[in-house]
Amino acid sequence: MPEIIRAAAVGSHAPHRFHPDTDNQLRRRCGIGDRHVHSRAVSASIRLLAVVEIGGFALLFAGFVLLLPHIVSKLALA
Repeated sequence: MPEIIRAAAVGSHAPHRFHPDTDNQLRRRCGIGDRHVHSRAVSASIRLLAVVEIGGFALLFAGFVLLLPHIVSKLALA
């Protein structure tokens, strides 16, 4: 799931490379041509990306903390 969200975020930012409208994407509707993405959709996707990134970090950190006693015991025996 995080890979899909990251790909969507990168894909949504790519068209802005060719237009001078990257000063604040949350301020107004953004789009190219006749198609527009509402600022609420952009804001929601940014918030979802933040939640997924924080959750991924928490999962990795929890795994590290849970394995830390095992790692320390192995180092003490060496």
